[in-house]
Amino acid sequence: MMNALDYVFLQHEESDGEHTFTIRTWKNIGGGGTELNADGNRYCNMWGHGDEKSDFIRIAPDGTMRGWKNWSRKVLLGGNTFWQAEERDIWVPSDYGKTIHDRRNIHLADWDGDGTCDVILVDPSQEFKVVDVWLNERPYKEGWNWNHQWNPESANDVRCKNQKNGLGIHDFAVHIADLTNNGRSDYLCMAGDGTTNAWIHNDDNSLTDAQQIQKPEGPDRANLRWHDVNGDGKADIIWVDKFNGNAKVYYNEGQGDNSGSSFKWNEPSEAFEGSIAGTCQYFPDLDGNGRADLHSVLGTQDNKANTWLSAECGLNDRSRDSFGLNGVVDPELPTPPDNCCR
Repeated sequence: MMNALDYVFLQHEESDGEHTFTIRTWKNIGGGGTELNADGNRYCNMWGHGDEKSDFIRIAPDGTMRGWKNWSRKVLLGGNTFWQAEERDIWVPSDYGKTIHDRRNIHLADWDGDGTCDVILVDPSQEFKVVDVWLNERPYKEGWNWNHQWNPESANDVRCKNQKNGLGIHDFAVHIADLTNNGRSDYLCMAGDGTTNAWIHNDDNSLTDAQQIQKPEGPDRANLRWHDVNGDGKADIIWVDKFNGNAKVYYNEGQGDNSGSSFKWNEPSEAFEGSIAGTCQYFPDLDGNGRADLHSVLGTQDNKANTWLSAECGLNDRSRDSFGLNGVVDPELPTPPDNCCR
């Protein structure tokens, strides 16, 4: 096949100061699919877990969603799986007369602040306007039910101007993340160089233009993710090395003047040691402790993955970790006397 581009992956390893490179090649035979299974991976609290741990959702190229509920197992033994059985067609865009051309314009995030992830659709032909929101009623009703909010009034003025999606699966203009810890996800507009403007989603469902919240720091947006790393409820910026998957974090210090930006961020610090290319690294909260975990997809065809759960620091209130399950019974232990245990 004349002038066809083949695919080459260069794997770098370092040991005792010596560098080795393994070159893997795939010949272009001019046929086959153009989409990989892992391209549609999403992780969000779709079942309404009280501790807000993430479930696994796969979005097909046409936007149709399948879901796997999170068992929240810390260790897998005896053939146990981390995910419950697959549920198909949990959200189908054609049911609402929608045709999806780019699944990256579909976002899973909590729009109404009830702790459960909703479906948010932006339209790049209208400067990435929020054209539809489907509020997730799964925790309140049997089966999958969606309260369709067409052209939500609160987002009428929200736009991501002069931007467009790139080519990579993580290189897109609009991101949705909670920057303020009020439970409602905010709208982030990212330029290719990482410059980010935001609309803050308020408690009354209005959105306020916060303008620039982050200036360009070097990494392009394809290598930047928005997740809560330290468990304070506010999304931080994760900078992923596209080659080795190592990740640094700009911790979110909240609103305040910062050299022309309306949010303050710590200097980036090392947080995750990668084991695979950055494109294959995901940072969902899989155990419900409020902190992003490292989830490394090993094969983009079979979706196998390794996971490192982020440890908690100090004591945390886990009173909601049995939500939806058999609740923990109070053993009614006696209160020790004041002079005990000194």
